[in-house]
Amino acid sequence: MTKGLLLPALLLLAVQATAQVKVDVLNPRQQYLEGEPITVTVRVTNVGSDPVGNDGCDGRVDLVVVGQQTRTPPNLWGCFGGGVISGTGCGIDHPPMLSPGKSTDFLYLLRDYRLKPGQYVLKVSGKTGVRWHFAVSFLRPDSAPMPASKFHDGEPVPGEFFDQKLALNIRQASPEQLKAAFIPYLHDAASSDPQLSYPARDAISEAAPSFLEKTIFEFASSPNAVSFAVKGLSRIDTKESRSDLVKLFNNSTDPKIRESIVEALAEMSNSDQIDFFTGLLLASGSETDDKILQWAILAIGLHGGDRGVDFLGSLQSSKSTQQSPWLRSVIATALSTSKSPRAIPILIEMYADPDSLVRNNVCGSLMSLTHRAWCDGSGQTTRLQSTWRAWWQKHGPSTKVYGPEECVAPSEASPLNSSQTARTRAS
Repeated sequence: MTKGLLLPALLLLAVQATAQVKVDVLNPRQQYLEGEPITVTVRVTNVGSDPVGNDGCDGRVDLVVVGQQTRTPPNLWGCFGGGVISGTGCGIDHPPMLSPGKSTDFLYLLRDYRLKPGQYVLKVSGKTGVRWHFAVSFLRPDSAPMPASKFHDGEPVPGEFFDQKLALNIRQASPEQLKAAFIPYLHDAASSDPQLSYPARDAISEAAPSFLEKTIFEFASSPNAVSFAVKGLSRIDTKESRSDLVKLFNNSTDPKIRESIVEALAEMSNSDQIDFFTGLLLASGSETDDKILQWAILAIGLHGGDRGVDFLGSLQSSKSTQQSPWLRSVIATALSTSKSPRAIPILIEMYADPDSLVRNNVCGSLMSLTHRAWCDGSGQTTRLQSTWRAWWQKHGPSTKVYGPEECVAPSEASPLNSSQTARTRAS
């Protein structure tokens, strides 16, 4: 009987003995106010006999509130728009080493949730920020040789993967209580120490309470905190915050900052900046960065309605404001999100564009809007345009036009001349 009880314990000790690191997920509090930033600590303890490198950039940690949806930006690129791929990387060549028996903490902020009062389960999982690292040592000629390592750079660190859960309790708060909860964050955000100010500004911009709109706007006075200002103002998403974003755009000469601002404005579900977007595109020569202008085009397509469609149609055909092939392809994509029948004749004419990407995007946009297959792969521009014009003249008034939230797979699209009603995929 005693042996039977000891066996599971011995097996557990054996498993623990093989681990190099032990991971504990800690929540400083189980109760938060609605609208307050939520952070968790991932504590890593070196329970092995060898030092291990530790660097937050080596971690890939996900925070998921079970059963809750995250904030999702609008589908600016439509059903078949490729979009722009960008990547960021971080890491250091010589990470600090975590000695056996020592611990280090990594702080993570819960992002993209707006939790109402209630009880929740927070799942924290992934790979913690540790890795084997052995830098070349410069030894004196009379030094003893270093013993060969048991491990190699890039090998898994036993225990680095984890999956744990925490309980969260969100309670309703008065405006005064919520303001009081942000006082420590405001204190740290004003610090000259970036190790204090950076995470505090990050937390404030993530929560983005409207009563801190001007404080968030002032983050832009620091070059390293402009991204927090842009994010926070876009999360607040009021007339005042959108106006402040335009001010930041006009005051900046940094193309990356200007692009991030126009992208943020484009992702807001509001049409009151259409004049700003059209102004960027009409200011011939003053704004030549396609990365900036693409967001203005996409915003006009999604938020501009019939007026936006008419503007994009005139823009792509204008000789005085001739766009690059990339921007013409973006115009074709933007028309697919308009939900406007007016976009279809414009797309039919755009198929004559000499650029293959533009023609490809025209085909995808026509399919997105009608759930019918327009292009047959023949590339016979004149014949196809003639067929399309005739079909649209006959069937246009009775054709249903779909939006970017009702995408259809190419295999599900009905033939153009079929009398069968276009099949749709459940949204």
